[in-house]
Amino acid sequence: MTGGELSVYLSSALGFGGLAAGALLAAVRVAGRRIGLRGALLAAAAAAMLALALHPLPDPAGLDCSTGGVPWRLAPFAFLDRATELAAEGAPLRAWAGDLTVSSAAANLAIFAVLGWLAAGLPAVRACGRGRALVAVTAAGALYSLGLETAQATGLFGLYPCPYRAFDLDDLILNTAGAALGAALAIAVRGSRRAPR
Repeated sequence: MTGGELSVYLSSALGFGGLAAGALLAAVRVAGRRIGLRGALLAAAAAAMLALALHPLPDPAGLDCSTGGVPWRLAPFAFLDRATELAAEGAPLRAWAGDLTVSSAAANLAIFAVLGWLAAGLPAVRACGRGRALVAVTAAGALYSLGLETAQATGLFGLYPCPYRAFDLDDLILNTAGAALGAALAIAVRGSRRAPR
């Protein structure tokens, strides 16, 4: 993916996230409720992740389903093999950032860390207490990630004749870890603010 293609891909995902969050805010407002800034940001980030996972939608006529579509990637921590290769080569930072395997692994972890951070700050989650909040956010992150991966593995739940994106076990692992990391950081920061000085 070239730099131009990457910027179009990311900007369209962010645009989709913003539109989805705006629609959610409007619907909630019409219903006479409020979700607040944190809820709106969480909705926008979740919608952007959805767009990143499923976008761009292909032309069904252009799909090659003769071999069943894009195969599943079920080897855990496969991204570490590529990272090890880059480290052994002494690759510059540009090579690391440009490597799709490594950069997408880092992006998955980072995006879900943001989701976890935002979710852990929701009033209903904060009311659970630290341990339960961490478990709840981690479980929600895992389920959301599993939904995204399942959509990819099923050709958007059968809307396409075969999968056009891969179900990737590493994505599921990294997304869940990111949600847990973000929640843990939010809980720790909140705890440090409350601690007596």
